[in-house]
Amino acid sequence: MGLIRTERYIFYFDSHSRSQQGHISLAKSAKAVILRLDRNHPESINHIRSIVNKNCVGGPESAIITITPLKLTIIDQGPDITPPPAIPGPSDLPEDLPPETVVFGEEAAEDCLLHPVDYIEPQLEKFNLNRTAAPPVRLTSENHLEEKCFITCFPHGKFGLDEKRDERFRITTHAYFQTRVMSGDPRFHRIDYLFYALSRSEESIIRAKINICGNMKYQDSENDNAPAAENLHLYMSAIRGSRSYWKRYTGDIMAMIMRLGPPIFFLTVSYDDMGSADVLNAMWKAGHPKDDPPPDNIQDMPFDFRRELLNSNPVAAARHFNLRTNELIKLLNQDQTIFGKPVVDYTFRVEFQDRGSPHLHSLIWIQDAPNLSTPEGINFIDRNVSCRLLGSGMEDIVRRYQSHKDTTTCFKKGSTCRFGFPRPLASETTLEETNNGHGVILRRCQGEERVNNYHPTLLKILRCNMDIQIVTGVAAVALYIAKYIGKN
Repeated sequence: MGLIRTERYIFYFDSHSRSQQGHISLAKSAKAVILRLDRNHPESINHIRSIVNKNCVGGPESAIITITPLKLTIIDQGPDITPPPAIPGPSDLPEDLPPETVVFGEEAAEDCLLHPVDYIEPQLEKFNLNRTAAPPVRLTSENHLEEKCFITCFPHGKFGLDEKRDERFRITTHAYFQTRVMSGDPRFHRIDYLFYALSRSEESIIRAKINICGNMKYQDSENDNAPAAENLHLYMSAIRGSRSYWKRYTGDIMAMIMRLGPPIFFLTVSYDDMGSADVLNAMWKAGHPKDDPPPDNIQDMPFDFRRELLNSNPVAAARHFNLRTNELIKLLNQDQTIFGKPVVDYTFRVEFQDRGSPHLHSLIWIQDAPNLSTPEGINFIDRNVSCRLLGSGMEDIVRRYQSHKDTTTCFKKGSTCRFGFPRPLASETTLEETNNGHGVILRRCQGEERVNNYHPTLLKILRCNMDIQIVTGVAAVALYIAKYIGKN
């Protein structure tokens, strides 16, 4: 680096990459820099002293400094520039910034001859990162990584996962992130933080599972049935969504079938996150202060407005869907009028579409369900599974949520709709023989060829797209189980 002093200016030059303050630059396209500082400015000398000290004093292993005086002539120093306003005094700056540092977002006090004055870079070198180049950071060796990655969530650089807490208030990693995400603070509802929290939470669960299995093997080395390192799938069974998790879930369903027999209904319920007033109101309240009420008829707002509302409040949307799911399960268990008979047992699985919208798959067992091949069984089907449009008493709801429209996904496996639309007309509900057992042909009138199956009571309550199928035999259940084994 070099320093040149004239009657009015001090010129600072460094061949290494520097920011406009003269500090080490972390920008991808950093350049060598020449700074021109006004000698009459009260902070110029202090700033030069700070730069030289930071760049030259690097500890006991620093290189020897050589000072070489040179006689130089400045050919063209450019037009004069009005000196910038004085830097705010120490009382005007945040307490955690040194006096010579300009508040982030304000213009630097010096100007650069190579590129125009811009906002200063944040002084990231004050953070003690173990990584300075490409190699990724190890979670086990980088202390306070959470605070360093999410500086807007932790503006004071503390109170993250690695913070030392009172022994009486120690919590697990999973409980810590659950508390953060479920809090009302919107800082922890960012998409990147949610994925980070999920990753760290699942890692802690896997480590705990490995420790338990390792201890079991260590304590009983003669037991060949004890979990060991070669049975890696046992470790992942605690991670929701993994192949091992769904394998265990499939075994649970098979055990239920062996104990209860085949289920009666296969129910699928989606989530109208972009058109339901209660969902949109919940997301609005999550992202706005209490004195800012949601607009009237929020479900009629422009699509881009509703999409941005959903993208900005993923936690509120997920929690609302979870509340709806819990209330639905409670309703099915407590209200025997839904299916006409009490629910004996159930199992459900929540999935997310590519765009992030959740939906629910459920198998439902009904107590004392009639034989479906009898007249009583046909009446039971007509009561709970319908495709009526005219005369249903809710034509607008059926048209909005249950009308099938062909898309490109309908023809992925051939030239006809893989969901069977348009479906055949029938004057009455009947059972027919298929390769997988019995199939149900619902009563369907003219104009209802593209209406999907729905439960009349549940559609009126939930007001979202749904599908309900009668499980007519063990073969149909086996097909359903096979789909779940390969769907992970």
